[in-house]
Amino acid sequence: MGGAPQLSVHGSPAPSVLVADDDESVLTLLGDVLTQMGLRVVKARGGIEAMAMFRKERPDLVILDIDMSPPDGVEICRRIKSDPVTALTPVVMVTGVGTSKEKLKSFEYGADAYFEKPVNLWELQARLKGLLRTKKLTDHLRERKGGGDLGPRVPVPSPVLLTPSPAGGRGGGVRVSTARGESSAASSGESGLKILIAEDEAATLDLLRSFFQTKGYEVALAEDGKEALARFKPGTFAAVLLDVNMPGLSGLQALEEIRRQDAHVPVVMLTAVRDRTVAHKAIDLGANDYILKPFNLEALEKNLIVKILMNEFA
Repeated sequence: MGGAPQLSVHGSPAPSVLVADDDESVLTLLGDVLTQMGLRVVKARGGIEAMAMFRKERPDLVILDIDMSPPDGVEICRRIKSDPVTALTPVVMVTGVGTSKEKLKSFEYGADAYFEKPVNLWELQARLKGLLRTKKLTDHLRERKGGGDLGPRVPVPSPVLLTPSPAGGRGGGVRVSTARGESSAASSGESGLKILIAEDEAATLDLLRSFFQTKGYEVALAEDGKEALARFKPGTFAAVLLDVNMPGLSGLQALEEIRRQDAHVPVVMLTAVRDRTVAHKAIDLGANDYILKPFNLEALEKNLIVKILMNEFA
């Protein structure tokens, strides 16, 4: 595959990726793609070999097939994410027989991304690039703290499903149902963090607003890039969520201007459009991540928390 983003830097070791799958053809395909990206690839065939290779190699990122010989991918993900030493290692789940239950369980255990076979390779490349950038920053922070823990661990969240409340409509409220019960957008959290969300689709904007307010965030909303820039001021927000395709000033244009004003605030791009060129451009312009809709909201928040903590301690 030509045009794959190169992640290794001259003079520095290439990031390592463990790929675990029972299907030899999948191992070969992913191995070739990752090698062209400049990554060092370690392959495992089945769950037992995957755990052995993970302990031996301590890779920078792990790609797991869900339906492997025991332990399966979900169980391996749980083990990696439950160990404080390896909890921040990015884990990407891949499956050919995925169900919503498996997907939610993967995210509940801390998976960072989820792909169904046949895997969209440009999307995988863009996602890995963002995850490896985050991992590099995490390792840098660990070194600065003498190899210790980065601080209090964020508990693994329950899966979340959002449904309109009877009030409905924009600003009418959305109810958040998790394995721990149900709460309304008015329920209070204590994160004390302020985030900016720019999204031109009213329903999506309302879902994001309600979810993050339920978690205790202070949320500023914008319906396009121009309004987002009018609201943005350096040092005001802990993180920014930008839809890529907005009328007038696009998310990419807003991202470029935000980066001129603030080089460090975490910015995550959201989009429903699968476009490899746009994905790579967003990362090159300074986006911390590029996430395709539909997405798991709990995983999105976990993603933001990691980026906010890294920015805070950098």
